Order: sequence, then C-alpha cells, then structure tokens
Amino acid sequence: MSEEKCNVSIGYLLNKAARMTRYHLEGQLTEIGLTVQQFAVIRDIDRYNKCEEKEEYLTPALIAKRLGFNRPTITGVLERLETSGWITRETNPKDRRSQFIILTDKAGEKLPLLETCSKTTMNDTLKGLSENEISDLSRYLNIIIKNIEKN
Repeated sequence: MSEEKCNVSIGYLLNKAARMTRYHLEGQLTEIGLTVQQFAVIRDIDRYNKCEEKEEYLTPALIAKRLGFNRPTITGVLERLETSGWITRETNPKDRRSQFIILTDKAGEKLPLLETCSKTTMNDTLKGLSENEISDLSRYLNIIIKNIEKN
C-alpha cells in the first residue's frame, strides 16, 4: 500500500471514528441539555478538582489549554454553562481580570449520569476489542496527539 493512500485512509478513519463517537455521545447528552463541548468542560473541571497536584485554580484560560479549545470558544461554552446553572465564576482576588470556574450543586448531582453516558458511548465504541487492543489503541492515539501538539 502506498504511503499516500495509507495516510489518507488512516486520516479518514480517525475522523470518521471521532465524528461517530461524538454523535453517539451527543444523542445521550441532548436529553440532559448539554452539548459535547459543555460536557467536556464539566468533566474537565471535575477531574481537575479531584487532582491532588493542582498547579493553580481553574481559570477559563487553563480549561482552554487543557481541552485544546481556543479562548473565544471556551468563553461561549462557559457563558452557556453559567446561564443554565452548571457552573459559577468567582473573581480571582489576586487578579480581578481573571475568574475561577466552579461546578454548581446541579453539576455535582448530574456527574454520575454524565459518566454513565460517557461509559456507554465508550463501551459501544470499543465493543469487540480486547483489553490489549484497547491499550494499544490508546497508546497509538496518544502518540498521534503528541506528534500533532509538537507542530
């Protein structure tokens, strides 16, 4: 197989798998009133809060960096999450231009349901793969991501 044909095929498959996985998750999240981007932000805030080695408080800039979103996108997502009661913002006492992002009780109550949606999507997506194959896939995808991040 030629290198060009292989790259096109892999790129197409990566893109199609990502789109289909997103569509599957989106179908479940719509019933809860969230988009996939909003879910990603809520999940990231929750995971960051559980991290024992926090470098700093969670700000919009840090969320954008962690998720690979641009600042205007994260600003819009956070505005919609705040309007719908999923997050609150607190002004950074050291820098009034900056805000800390905090999950509300509503978000805390819905986290188990959100995790169920995510697990269902991943189980359906990875059905038919062995644990070793899933581990290999994860390793390969991380290599691809690191390669792209370098550029």
